[in-house]
Amino acid sequence: MKHMVSVGIISEYNPFHNGHMRQIEAIRSLLGQDVVVVALMSGNFVQRGDFAILPKGLRAEAALCSGADLVLEFPYPWSGAYAQVFARAGVSLLSALSVDYLAFGSETGELSALRQAAENFASPEFEKAFAREEKACPALSHAVLRQKVYTALYRQEPPRRANDILGAAYLAALSEHPGGPAPLCIRRTGEESATASRAAYLAGDWETLRTLVPEHSFSILEKSKPVTLQSVETALLAFWRLTEAERLRIADLPADLAERMAAGARKCASLDALMTYCATKHYTNARIRRGMLSAILGVTSERLQKPPAYTRVLAANRRGRNFLAALARPAIARPAIARPALARRTAAPEGKDGSQSLFSAQKLFPEIARTEEKKSDSPAGANKGREMNREKSGDKYGEKNDAGTLGAPFPILTRTGDYRRYDDEVQRAVLFADRADRFYALADPNPPVNRPFIL
Repeated sequence: MKHMVSVGIISEYNPFHNGHMRQIEAIRSLLGQDVVVVALMSGNFVQRGDFAILPKGLRAEAALCSGADLVLEFPYPWSGAYAQVFARAGVSLLSALSVDYLAFGSETGELSALRQAAENFASPEFEKAFAREEKACPALSHAVLRQKVYTALYRQEPPRRANDILGAAYLAALSEHPGGPAPLCIRRTGEESATASRAAYLAGDWETLRTLVPEHSFSILEKSKPVTLQSVETALLAFWRLTEAERLRIADLPADLAERMAAGARKCASLDALMTYCATKHYTNARIRRGMLSAILGVTSERLQKPPAYTRVLAANRRGRNFLAALARPAIARPAIARPALARRTAAPEGKDGSQSLFSAQKLFPEIARTEEKKSDSPAGANKGREMNREKSGDKYGEKNDAGTLGAPFPILTRTGDYRRYDDEVQRAVLFADRADRFYALADPNPPVNRPFIL
């Protein structure tokens, strides 16, 4: 069996726009049309401390129909964390999935400069200086502190634009995973952005939006309604009005900001007014929103410091399903429908070849079924690198259990209830993310999507 070259993209697709499509096209032009594009996409919460503009199922569909082969969930709370935690968690997930490359966009496109910045950020002298400044200035955000310490130590500015900052964070995280994905830096082109796309969507400016996003993404946006924090304004204000701020122990939420939020909630009549009340030169809107959500959902520093314990399949085409099958992971669950009549009613949309994939165990993931039946047929060469990755990263999922059988290298969930077969750590992580999704559902006016989108 020929090894399938795979590229991971850590993404939000909030929403999926033309720049995202060009990135996938650039990947295929560099590595070939047969490369497997694996999008690790944030679930219902994004890094800017906000709800995703559309639920994860719809965004995954837009990505799959616009060039991605497999869309996996980047679970909360890591998807809503600041850049360094976000990058470390994303790289950890892609390393566990044994992808060959990590592709990321960059405003400069200069890999060597970003690599040097990543090495500086990871140096012992920077970490010591950062720890000192963090104790001395607890009110400053991570981003401001890192820029301040970096400039003082190296007499030059660190990466300051959003994608360059994340690119340096990815490279720093990759250095912790020898044998993991190789970096693939792609310079951003075009004027499209997620910010402009969201603004056009929220304003109902369909003419502008049509120029910013691919056709299928536009179709989904046109038929759907946006999800915003304002929809749960009452719940957020009530929480902060009733909260004893001094007792909170929440990730990335300093005590003075928590007290400011609690005091502001008792004075302000709207979420926008509370944001304005809490804003200072030290606290960005993104950090304030992250603090609000982290508190109501109970995100602790201890939880964020652990790597993500699982991922979930959100969308896949045939190439993506073949990639999953090639991983030869025995614990990948196949969705099963007990009643054939129900299977007939849940046919997936027609694929590119005109065929239909039913949501049944036999037709949804047949490649995985064959892999489980013939695990001994998988070539040693294709798995050698993956075994090295597990050895170097100390991945517990590749070890034999008490029964002497090989456990799944990493939990990849495809249906509700899959998590129950895993250990307590995985179950706690899934239940925590599901609880956050239920909070998101309070604001989501769109019909629920409870199964992977399959082409």
